Amino acid sequence: MAMGESTPERVRSEQAADFAKDHLQGRPRVLHVGRPSSLVPGQLSNVGFDVTCSTDDMLATLENTFDAIVFSHALSAAPSLESTIAHAAALLAPTGRLIVDDLDSQAIDTTSVRWYYDTQELLHVAGVFPAERVHPVHADPIVRWREGVRREGILHTGTEMRIAISARFAIRELKRVEGYYRHVSDGLSDDALGAAIATHVRTTERRLITTDNMLPVGLRIVADRAR
Repeated sequence: MAMGESTPERVRSEQAADFAKDHLQGRPRVLHVGRPSSLVPGQLSNVGFDVTCSTDDMLATLENTFDAIVFSHALSAAPSLESTIAHAAALLAPTGRLIVDDLDSQAIDTTSVRWYYDTQELLHVAGVFPAERVHPVHADPIVRWREGVRREGILHTGTEMRIAISARFAIRELKRVEGYYRHVSDGLSDDALGAAIATHVRTTERRLITTDNMLPVGLRIVADRAR
């Protein structure tokens, strides 16, 4: 991959990093929790934040204090929401902030899910999306989605994440945005073509949300320790 060439991961990470930056001002020490391939830490470092990278299972081993913790599509897959949130609270400074960019697997309807599967299957037929990433067919698209995302490791709904966070933090912002494109982009080639497809799917999804033709499945939460 050429230096600076766009990829699906870059498309995903730029979106997540832009969201995080808007809520990190005055909080220089940042812990990023997410998959190792994420480009979010580098993008935050490039604009001056001191970023430490971790995964959910490493939180209990950390001893430093942070001004903010950014969960990039990690909280919904945490084995225990309560333990993860407790570890996060222990690692944050008294005025620390929690930033969550994730998926609400329950914020769906038949129309939205059918669009997602139509898109996924068309890309597979076109030879740019692998068969193993296509959720097993089910007569009920809602059941197909719920079983499919659980197979991918999504364990918790948006409601469950919100309740777990509000037990220890004061939620300052909760926003719903596009999110299906992230699941499509996970199966695309790591090159400019994959990035172009991911960008197009994201743009289309955003337009359908804006015109009230689709429910937003992406979930963003900003919460502070200070009440």
